[in-house]
Amino acid sequence: MKWARETEMRAERGVLVQRRVGSPDKRTLGFAVAKFRDTVALTNRSGDREQLCIGAMLKHHRSFTRLRLDTLTAADVSNWRDER
Repeated sequence: MKWARETEMRAERGVLVQRRVGSPDKRTLGFAVAKFRDTVALTNRSGDREQLCIGAMLKHHRSFTRLRLDTLTAADVSNWRDER
């Protein structure tokens, strides 16, 4: 529990460092949303519609979906919301 609290506090301060080695593409919002679309959305009642909406988001909001998850802030999300 102590590790989780410390990690959350570092994330809130914006000093969370991603230490895992891997492709940068796998650490973006777009990768996470696409994975959700391809795995979870299929099982939802309106999954076909949800997949279309996610696909449109990935296509038309590339600057937002290219943001890394470890640096994504509430301000980024609110700016995206206000722009669309």
